[in-house]
Amino acid sequence: GREGGGGTDAAELYAMAGEYGRVLEVVNRELAVRVDSFENGVEDQQRLFWKGAAHNFAEKHLKHGRTHVVESLEREDNLKAGQTFELLMNLTAFFDKFRAGDFGGSWTILDSLGLLPKTAGEVSNCEQLFFTLDKVARDIMGRVVVAGMECLFNLHASLKQSHPRPGQQPAQGGGGGGQALQEQAGVDADKAMRDIRERGKLIVTYAGLLHGSLGGEVNKLIAKIEAYMM
Repeated sequence: GREGGGGTDAAELYAMAGEYGRVLEVVNRELAVRVDSFENGVEDQQRLFWKGAAHNFAEKHLKHGRTHVVESLEREDNLKAGQTFELLMNLTAFFDKFRAGDFGGSWTILDSLGLLPKTAGEVSNCEQLFFTLDKVARDIMGRVVVAGMECLFNLHASLKQSHPRPGQQPAQGGGGGGQALQEQAGVDADKAMRDIRERGKLIVTYAGLLHGSLGGEVNKLIAKIEAYMM
């Protein structure tokens, strides 16, 4: 009845043998399948367990620059396990914030990972990057893309709700200066919303190039989310 089940035993055995690439493969697999395991906003116990195990491993073995673990990964010709581990730690943090309703914070994390295109010129690079990802990461990219689009949708909606429309009176009838400031805020918000819509279009284009590799209904779903960002 241990929290992590058979994965824990395998990870401990590989660690004792100094096979850190194999340890990370186990942790990566367990973390990936639970990356978005929340029930009514509450984190699943198994997710909590493996997230804790991953943080402990990082603290103990990876925090101090070039370590015996990195050397072990090189010996095992498995540096990719280390890169996948880092990516999954970041995606776990992304979903933590996303499920807490922090759409700005979660988008900032996702945007920093370079998985999704920022410009039209990056679309094909991101498509190629997808196919270089470890299978455990590729398998969850559909969920990542949908959640990323939901972040954009929510950021767009909150800008739309909060920024004043042209010609509206200032909330505190504070004279011409207030009006000018409010109009400038409206211009800035309009630009921010345009930028968000542009990113949404790029993500839809990117997903289209992957021809169903993201699985299921992802392409339809994100096209629908994009259409709502008006």
